[in-house]
Amino acid sequence: PALRNHLLTFALTMAATLTTQDVRDIQSSFAVMDVNKTELIDMEGFYTLWLGLGYSRNMSKQDLAVYIPQHQHEAITLNNVLTICSRHSRDSESEIATSFQLLDSTGSGCIRPSDLVTLAKDMGDSLTLEEAQCMIGDGKEGWTMDDFRSILSR
Repeated sequence: PALRNHLLTFALTMAATLTTQDVRDIQSSFAVMDVNKTELIDMEGFYTLWLGLGYSRNMSKQDLAVYIPQHQHEAITLNNVLTICSRHSRDSESEIATSFQLLDSTGSGCIRPSDLVTLAKDMGDSLTLEEAQCMIGDGKEGWTMDDFRSILSR
């Protein structure tokens, strides 16, 4: 149950308003995108942040640009990003896919027991390979994307 909760937390943020975790995620991503440490990012950086955090993939850069005054497209502040993100919810399907890709350490299309052990360790829990294999199911190599979706929807 604890690992399932971690997976849910890792994969889904449902509210359109920003939670404390949303703000932390945005701040961390903004800091990564702010390579010159000027507390500003450009439109390309904002769009990368937008997609990376699981916001709507249906919005193009041009759609997002509407929210930013033209003269600020090369100088977007953290406050601009927080304001815009607070008006939108994360795309849960996109977040699930992104989470799956992050957990699938080998890129094989499957989350293996060793990936679950790593996740548990990163979340401050302990899980043995044997326990992880038991969670995945005896005889199964790992969870596919469909398995992962099913687990998160339980």
